[in-house]
Amino acid sequence: VSTVFLSGTTSSVQVPAGTFAEPTEVSVSVSSYPAAGAASDVLQMYVGATPTKAVQLQLEVVESPNGRRQQEQEELVMRMHWLDKTTENWVLICSDQRLDETSSKLLADVPPSVFEDARFNSVASSCAAGVDCQGKGGLFAVFDADASECIQEEDTGGGAKPLDGSTIAAIIVPIVGAVLILVAVVAYLRLRSSRNQEHLKYK
Repeated sequence: VSTVFLSGTTSSVQVPAGTFAEPTEVSVSVSSYPAAGAASDVLQMYVGATPTKAVQLQLEVVESPNGRRQQEQEELVMRMHWLDKTTENWVLICSDQRLDETSSKLLADVPPSVFEDARFNSVASSCAAGVDCQGKGGLFAVFDADASECIQEEDTGGGAKPLDGSTIAAIIVPIVGAVLILVAVVAYLRLRSSRNQEHLKYK
């Protein structure tokens, strides 16, 4: 595992062995992008290629601007987000995340799908006004989020979908075929056994 630390902070990025198919440039820095309501510094991260597995971000968190509201509403939790540079909206990352209260760090696994999303490191032609889109990477930050939001997203977006007719047919037809073959074999063996018994009777 390779660990890259942010200068002047205790935040870091952990890149597991085998994350990239070949040697790849990875750079991280603290961004000056104004993220109102963030509970951490804004991390700017550039990767020269899409990772093949999750990259772990460890961002040092401060008391959230909604800290009092968090205490009053248990459903609010701190979660990692990435900036959609085409809309300038922060997107919640639904992944394994936990807050280490000892080190005051949020540990979050960032899946490859974030890095390969065109909105993460968008080109200038599709960039929102006021966002740096010069190919220097994407932005991450910690915000309050509704604890049930990822659950709802999994239920509606990543949950099991009804099987269509072709899929059902692809499953049922081989099973029916195997059953028919088995029935035919059993019938043949019974017929053969019956003939053998008759042969012995009249011998």
